[in-house]
Amino acid sequence: MSKIKFIKANAAPTSGNWESDAVYFVAKTIAGQTAAEMYVTDQAGNPREVSTENLVLEIIETLKGAAGGLAGLDNNGKVQVSQQPAGNRIEFEIVTNMAALTAC
Repeated sequence: MSKIKFIKANAAPTSGNWESDAVYFVAKTIAGQTAAEMYVTDQAGNPREVSTENLVLEIIETLKGAAGGLAGLDNNGKVQVSQQPAGNRIEFEIVTNMAALTAC
């Protein structure tokens, strides 16, 4: 029967340096907040990250509005026009009668 090791670290090990049958707690700063990542390794020392709801939410908040990240939403829950790719901008005009429609 193998034993499980619990390891607290300041950084995740590099490839090939994970201990087998272990649980790693890695201190981390995300968007200025102190957090911890958790990894579980198998008998061969292959790591798998364990995600939590709070970690995922922090990552999403960090990516909002960032270049290469996620588009921010306006007060109506729509993607801001300034964050839409060029060529995707379609403008609509609402008209209230046929005369206004034919004038467009």
